[in-house]
This record gives sequence, C-alpha cells and structure tokens, in this order.
Amino acid sequence: MNSAVAGLIAGIIGGIVAYIFVNIGGIIGVFPPSQVPAVTLATNHIILNTIWGIIFGVIYPKVYDVVPSKGISKGLIYGLVLFIITSFRTATFYMPYASIDVYAATVSTWAFVGFFALTVYGIVLGALYKK
Repeated sequence: MNSAVAGLIAGIIGGIVAYIFVNIGGIIGVFPPSQVPAVTLATNHIILNTIWGIIFGVIYPKVYDVVPSKGISKGLIYGLVLFIITSFRTATFYMPYASIDVYAATVSTWAFVGFFALTVYGIVLGALYKK
C-alpha cells in the first residue's frame, strides 16, 4: 500500500483514538474535561491527525530501514519516536509554565493523548505499510 494512503488511514484511526482519550482523560481526572462541543472536538482531532498522518506516512518509507524490528513492531517503534518528537517535546516545552492551571492541563493533555494516539497510529501504519 502507498505510504500516504497508509498514513491517511492510520491518521484517521489515530484521530478517533485521540478523541476517545481526550474524553477518558477528562473523565478520570488526568486533566479538566474539555469545554469544546463533542462534534467540534472530534472533527478537529480527526482532521489534524489525518493531515499529520499523511505527512508522517510519507516520511515513514525514508526511515523504514533505520527503524529496528519488523512489521507492526517497526510501526510501534516509529509511533513511539513520533510521540517523543512531537507530544513529549511539546509537553516539556510547556513545563516551566505548569504552575498555571491552563498550562498544566495542556502539558498533561499533550502527553496523555499523544501517547495513545501516536502508539495506535504507529501500529496501524506498520500493519498497513508493505501490504
């Protein structure tokens, strides 16, 4: 399968997972529940993850030989590296401002939701690529 198409599909699934974990994180108290309407929140997560999914999907074949392991495990490792580069980096960038409630919620949202969304993204991309 073409890497852009695999990234598109993985991005859509990652966006759905991100939306689900935004709600789960709000329910269990990791961060305050979102005040954004559910339809808007779901649409934003799915669209943004789809766009980034295509971009990361196009990059995936260029780093494919460097990533250790095979198949789904290779995609999982790629997803975790993306988490460190995108979500974890952004969360640590905001860390000095964590004493303010808004920034603390932003940091925990980036770290919590980003981990699950990019892990699932990587697994799906690893499963779909080379098919």
